[in-house]
Amino acid sequence: LNDPVGLDFDEANDDLYISNYDGHSITKWKIGETQGAFIAGITGQSGNKNNQLNMPHDLALDTETLDLYVSDSSNNRVQK
Repeated sequence: LNDPVGLDFDEANDDLYISNYDGHSITKWKIGETQGAFIAGITGQSGNKNNQLNMPHDLALDTETLDLYVSDSSNNRVQK
């Protein structure tokens, strides 16, 4: 992880979602595992394309749809 700042937890699936501010990515971490999986952004590479993030700050998970909303702060947008 690289400067994790935002967290949300999916209790139904025991998944922790983490925004990596300086890593420009989102990680999904299964509780009990020793390593997470990158699910959004390109690790260590900022950008403004649809598949890129630039300093993601906070996030929120819709537990009914499992849609993840990310505050992509340096791109001045919210990504789904």
